[in-house]
Amino acid sequence: MDLIFHALTGFALKWKSRPWQAMLFSILPDILGLGGLFNWLPYHYSHNIFAAVLIAIITLILHLPLELSGFYLLHIIIDIFVHNTGTGTLFFPFKDILNYTGTNWWQTPWIEITGYAILLVIIFIRYKKGEYQNNGNSNSNGHKFFGI
Repeated sequence: MDLIFHALTGFALKWKSRPWQAMLFSILPDILGLGGLFNWLPYHYSHNIFAAVLIAIITLILHLPLELSGFYLLHIIIDIFVHNTGTGTLFFPFKDILNYTGTNWWQTPWIEITGYAILLVIIFIRYKKGEYQNNGNSNSNGHKFFGI
C-alpha cells in the first residue's frame, strides 16, 4: 500500500500515545526502501523479517517501546498480501520459500478502497469511544487530534 495508508495504520492503532512514532515506524520500510534509488539499501532488504528483527534491536538499544518495531513488521505483513512479490521480500534472500504471490494493490482498486475504509472505521470508532482524550492539548470540544 502507499505511504499514507501505512502512516494511517500506525495512527489508527496507536494514537493515544506516541502516534507520530507509530506513524514513522509504519512507513519506515518504504523510507528505507527508497535507498535503493541511491544504491545503498534496496527494497528487498527493508521489507523482510531480518530487517524487522534489526529494527526491534535498535528500538531496544534506543530505549523506545518495543511495540514501535511491531508497526514496522505490520507494514511488511500488509505488503505480503498487496504486492505480487509477497513473501519473496519477507524472506529475502531466501525467495519463494512459500511459493506465494500477492496481488498488487495499485492494479486492483478495491484493495486500496477496502483498506482505507477499514482504517477510517477504526479511527471513527476510537474517536467516538474517546480513546484519545485526556491527554493534554485539546480543542474546544475536549478532543485531541493526532495526539498533540
